[in-house]
Amino acid sequence: GDPEQELRKFVDMAAKAEDLGARSLLAMSKIAAATSCRRLAFHCLKQYLCGLVSGGVLDYKQALPAYREMLSLNSCKNDSLPIFEGILNILGGSGNSKEEVKWLLATARETGA
Repeated sequence: GDPEQELRKFVDMAAKAEDLGARSLLAMSKIAAATSCRRLAFHCLKQYLCGLVSGGVLDYKQALPAYREMLSLNSCKNDSLPIFEGILNILGGSGNSKEEVKWLLATARETGA
C-alpha cells in the first residue's frame, strides 16, 4: 500500500501505546518533517496534542511548541485558522506568557491568518 498511509497507521498505534509516550510522537514529527513528509509530521503533532488533551489539564508549555511546529509545516494560510484557534484556546487561560501572545500575533500577521 501507500507508504505514507502505512506510516500514519503506525503513528496512530504509537499514539495509543503508553510505553512510547508523547516524546516519541514529537521525535517522529521531526523525522517526518526533515524527510519532507509534511503531512505525516502534521499528523504526528495532531496525535501528540490529542494525547495532551486526553490527559486532562493542558499544559500550554507542552502544547504551544507543537502548535508552532504545525504552523511552520502548514503551507496554506487558509488551513492555519484552526491552528490559531487552538492556540487562542490555550492562551485563554490565566497565567500565560505575554511573550506567547506576542508570538501568536506576529505569526498571525506574517501568515495573513
